[in-house]
Amino acid sequence: MRPSFWAATNLLAAAVCGAGAGALTSQRGEVRSVIEAPTPSTAPVARAQSVDLESLAAQIDELRSSLSMVAQVVESRSRPPAPAPVARGPLAPSASMEETRGRLDQALEQEAQSADDRRFETEIQQRFLAALPRGVSLRELSCRASLCKLDVVYPDFASFQRFIAENVDTDTSVWTNPWVIDVPEDAGPTSVNLEVAIYLGRRAELFR
Repeated sequence: MRPSFWAATNLLAAAVCGAGAGALTSQRGEVRSVIEAPTPSTAPVARAQSVDLESLAAQIDELRSSLSMVAQVVESRSRPPAPAPVARGPLAPSASMEETRGRLDQALEQEAQSADDRRFETEIQQRFLAALPRGVSLRELSCRASLCKLDVVYPDFASFQRFIAENVDTDTSVWTNPWVIDVPEDAGPTSVNLEVAIYLGRRAELFR
C-alpha cells in the first residue's frame, strides 16, 4: 500500500505548488507519472478510430450471424430425408415373432366363419394329412376368409425338418401362398413332441 500513498502525496504537492512541467516526482526523486493533455489535433482522430472499431465489430458480428445461418441451411440440405413409414397389412409379419403371432391370432378371432370357410377346412385337412410325415398329428385346424391356423405336433425334430424340406419353397409344396411357421425358440435336435403353429395366408397381400 505504500507506493500508492507516495503517488497520491506527490500528485497533491505538484498540483498545489505548480511544480514540474507535467512530470510528478516523489520526495525520493522517482518519476511517478506523466500527464499530457490531448492536443486539439489528436482528439478527433482518436474519436474516429473508436467509431471505426465499433463499426468493424458490428460488421464482424453480422458476418458471424450470416455464416451461422448458412451453415444451418447447408446441414439441413445435406441431411437425408426421413424414410416414409412403411404401410403394412394387419397380418404383416414383424421382427418379433410374438407380435406376429398375436396379430394373426387376433385376426382369426375377429373374423366370423362362413360355410365356405368350413368347407375349406376340410380341404386343408386332407391336403396336410397327406403331406405330414408319419407320426405327426394335426391337433387343431381353423379357417377364416383371411387365413387358416393349424396346430401340429411332431414326434421329433427330424420329422419337422423333413416336412420343411419337402414343403417349403419346393415344387411340391403343400401351400403356395405366404405362410408363417411358429416354432418354439428352444426347438432343437433333441426336441420331442414338438408343437408348431402354422398360419396359412388365404389373402396373400395380408402377409406382405
